[in-house]
Amino acid sequence: MFAVLSRDQVEKIHVATIEILQRVGVLVDDKDALQLLADAGAQVDYRKRIARIPEELVTYGLKQVPNSFTLHSRGKYQYRIGGEREFISTGGGALWMLDLESGRHRPSTKKDVEDTSRLVDYLDNIDIYEPMTYLHDVDASMLDIQATHAVFRNTSKPCRLLTHESKYLKAIIEMAAIVSGGIDELKKNPIFVGGASPTSPLMQKSDEITVTRMLAENSIPNAIMPCPITGASSPVSVAGTLVTVNAEVISLVLIAELTNPGTPLTIGVGGPTIIDMRNAYASMGTPQAALITAGCIDIARYYGLPTWVTAFHTDSLIPDAQAGYESTWNSFFPLMDRASVMLGAGSLNAEVVASCEKLIIDNEIVSGLRSLSHGINISDKTLGLEVIESVGPGGHFLAQKHTAELFKEEQWLSKMSSRLSLQDWQNHSRDTWQMARDEALNILSTHQPEPLETGIDQQLDEYVKMKTDT
Repeated sequence: MFAVLSRDQVEKIHVATIEILQRVGVLVDDKDALQLLADAGAQVDYRKRIARIPEELVTYGLKQVPNSFTLHSRGKYQYRIGGEREFISTGGGALWMLDLESGRHRPSTKKDVEDTSRLVDYLDNIDIYEPMTYLHDVDASMLDIQATHAVFRNTSKPCRLLTHESKYLKAIIEMAAIVSGGIDELKKNPIFVGGASPTSPLMQKSDEITVTRMLAENSIPNAIMPCPITGASSPVSVAGTLVTVNAEVISLVLIAELTNPGTPLTIGVGGPTIIDMRNAYASMGTPQAALITAGCIDIARYYGLPTWVTAFHTDSLIPDAQAGYESTWNSFFPLMDRASVMLGAGSLNAEVVASCEKLIIDNEIVSGLRSLSHGINISDKTLGLEVIESVGPGGHFLAQKHTAELFKEEQWLSKMSSRLSLQDWQNHSRDTWQMARDEALNILSTHQPEPLETGIDQQLDEYVKMKTDT
C-alpha cells in the first residue's frame, strides 16, 4: 500500500493531536454541543466556548464511526465507501463557468448544474456528483433547493449535497426522502452524503454543528473536510497543518457520534491551500497541497476510517498544460493511497471555476491513473515464455495470438491523447481543450439520464413550487 507517512510518523501526529485537544481545545460555537461534550467528560469553558477533550473521549468517538458504509442512489449505483475501491467525485460551488460555446468565463447558472450532472451521469470514471456551480440566476433562499432539484433530475449516480446555510438542510433531506420513497427508507439507504467543514484553526462554528447534528439524527453520512490555509489559518509546515486539521476533524466527529452513535462519517481535507510567501497568493495546485491530502489519508487509515479528500485541483483558469500537471499530481497520491472518495473533478482556479471540458480531461486522468495503480501483472501467461520462444531472435510479436489476447489488459488505450504523426496532426490539429469541448458537446446532445419515476418527478416539482411560492 502506497503511503507518504510511516506508522511511526502517523503516531507522532496522533499524539500531538491529543495534546492539542487536551491543552488548547477547540472553540465550539453552540451551547447544546458544549453541553453534549461536557456531559461526556470534556472540560468546558462556557464563557470562552472552549472544549478541552481528553484522550479517552477521543478514543470513544473514533470507535463509534463505522469503518465503511453503503452509499445508494436513485438509480442502479451502490458504492461501498471505505471498501477496496476508490470513487471519484466532482468539485462543487464554483462561482464561474467556463462556457462551452465561447470558451470564456461567465457567472454560473442552474443550467450549468443540469449540464454537468448529465455529463457525470455518462462519464465512466466520475462516480459521484456534487453541484459544481453556484446558481446566480436563482434567489438566495432557493439555491440549495434548486440545485438539489437539478441533480436528482439529471443524474442517477449518488451525490454529495451541501447547504449554504444550515436552515436549508431540512429541505434537502425532504427532497431526498421523496426520491427515496420516504424518510425511513432514506435513513436506511442514504442516497446522498452531506458535508461539514470545521473552521481553521480549531473552531466549530454554529452552522456546521447544526448540519453535523441534523445529518447524524437522520443517519445520513457526513463528509467532514476542513479547509486549512497553511501559513495563515494553519501552520506553514505540512506536519503542523496535519495536527490542526486532525484536531478539527476529531472534535466534530465526536459531536456527531455523541448525537447518534454509529453515524456514518468520512474524514479528510477539503482544498488545502498554500499561501505563496512571495506574493501572498493562495494556491491549491501546489505539491504541498497534495502532501497534506495524502497525509490525511494515512491518518484516517491509522484510525480505520473512510476518507473523502480533494484531488484534481489546479490554480489555472483554463484546461491548459498547468491544469493537466497540477491536476495529475494532486490526484496521484490520493488514488495510489486508496482514498475512499476523491473530490474535485471538473474544477479550475482552486474551485472558483467549473468546466465541462475539465470534467472530460479529469475522467481521462483517472482512467490513466487507475491503469498505473494496477501495477504489473506477473503470471505464466504474462511472462510469455512460450511466445518469446516461438518468435525467437529477430522476430516480431504483432501477429501473435498472445498479443491479441492481452493487449487490452496490458495497455491503457487513451480516448484523448494525440498519437498522430506530424503530418496527420497538421491535417487534423486539435488541442486537448478542443477535443474535450467537442466530446462534452457530443455527450450533452445525445445522452439522457435514467428518468425519475413520473410520480416522484411530479412530487419534486410540486415541492420546489411550494417552496418558491412561500
